[in-house]
Amino acid sequence: MTHCDPTAARKFAIHVVRRLRETGYQAFWAGGCVRDHLLGVLPHDYDVATGARPDEIRALFGKRRTLALGAAFGVITVLGRKVEGQVEVATFRSDHGYSDGRHPDHVTFSSPEEDARRRDFTINGMFYDPLDDRVIDYVGGEADLRQRRIRAIGDPAARFAEDHLRLLRAVRFTAVLEAELDAETAAAVTQWAPRIGAVSGERVAGEMRRMLVHSTRARAADLLRRCGLLDAILPESRLPGEPPERWPQILRLLEALQAPSFSVALAALLWESIRSARLGDSVVTLSRRWRLSNAESATVLWVLQNAGLVLQGHAAPWPQLQRVLIHPQIQELMVFARGVAGGGTELQAAISYSQERLDQDPDQLNPPPLISGTDLADLGIPPGPIYSNLLTRARDAQLEDRIRDRKSALELVEKVWRNKSDTGPVP
Repeated sequence: MTHCDPTAARKFAIHVVRRLRETGYQAFWAGGCVRDHLLGVLPHDYDVATGARPDEIRALFGKRRTLALGAAFGVITVLGRKVEGQVEVATFRSDHGYSDGRHPDHVTFSSPEEDARRRDFTINGMFYDPLDDRVIDYVGGEADLRQRRIRAIGDPAARFAEDHLRLLRAVRFTAVLEAELDAETAAAVTQWAPRIGAVSGERVAGEMRRMLVHSTRARAADLLRRCGLLDAILPESRLPGEPPERWPQILRLLEALQAPSFSVALAALLWESIRSARLGDSVVTLSRRWRLSNAESATVLWVLQNAGLVLQGHAAPWPQLQRVLIHPQIQELMVFARGVAGGGTELQAAISYSQERLDQDPDQLNPPPLISGTDLADLGIPPGPIYSNLLTRARDAQLEDRIRDRKSALELVEKVWRNKSDTGPVP
């Protein structure tokens, strides 16, 4: 429902319930949309639970307007117009067996109460009748929502044994809703935390994305660590022999980040936890484990590699800093660096220095190079790795304002070329 209009989507979700009810079936909104509605938040998507069977749902709405991808679990997707999005319509059911720790082995169709009791948390186990404006609550979710309490339905250990992803969802709901995690539920999360490894990396990353881009990211991270989940899913975030003051510093950094991307917030969790020599390999390992996109993993690595340079400010060699400031991901790095700087006067001054440079006219920040490889060829220099060295020398001299024209650049590289002993790696 990424391209739909929220008001149109709500009307369509009401329409789906009305059609089912007019045909004689029980039908209610279910799950997260009920929770959001009761919180006064316009839901992003809608689920409907009904007494109609999958074939009856398709017969009612038509096969051209329905998808049966989840029919084995009693779920039919009803398609609206583009602005309306789609609604997941599920037959009331009971789940049986979770041999893979994620999905039921089979389901049987059941009653509304049985359907409610198979769900994860009480705040997600309510139904809502949008036609009569009433809540149907078999699990105490309405009271828990009022009290901002996250509590598993029934036996918490049984709920987490069924679906290990619920461990992360428990933390996410507790943080995002600024709630408290029920003591018995919290104990079960800690007990079952080592089993989170059975969940696919993609699903873990999906939950972490939602937690880390939210303003409550610091609380989510702290809950993850206290429950043992962070060490299980992100062991790279803990230093060997970690000093006690480090974790509070990371939490302050997470708090200080202003609307960070997932990559920037993830970089904060890894800040100074991985030795520079192992940084690249560690990020690659994490990226493969969570199946991050190439862009996400590249941004995490680049931010961690270059934050220190921005935090040096005017003390940083300008040619090095300039190359960082013209990078396409510089704004991501600035968000991170501002978070690291916090209220520190010296670090804030360093950030201001970089920002002043970024505010310059583009041609002043990044003037066109004075020479190119073609110019080196014209000088009779054979092509090879030395080209990069020579062009870098010329570019550095230009950025440091030691040369200002093409003639001076050519004289510099010709001098370096003649003295081949001076063509080692650029400092």
